[in-house]
Amino acid sequence: MPDEDATFRLRSPDEIAAILHRGAKVKRPLQAPFISDASGLVTWLAPDRGKVVFRGRAEIEQHQSAFAAMIRTWLDEMDREHHAS
Repeated sequence: MPDEDATFRLRSPDEIAAILHRGAKVKRPLQAPFISDASGLVTWLAPDRGKVVFRGRAEIEQHQSAFAAMIRTWLDEMDREHHAS
């Protein structure tokens, strides 16, 4: 069974957060963030765990394209890592 790739926190009506990770357990230690983030949306909590926070609909709409591109990159890297193991 594959690990989770993302966790969404929807507890607050003012904030939506996505935690992007490589699963519950560390696969292999990383020295740098798992993907590059030219958008600046990700706050890196660890090299294999990033947090993206949106505060309101306008912010989501403003960053929709950049967030979608980042998710595609994240999933591509997860797929690449899964097939390499």
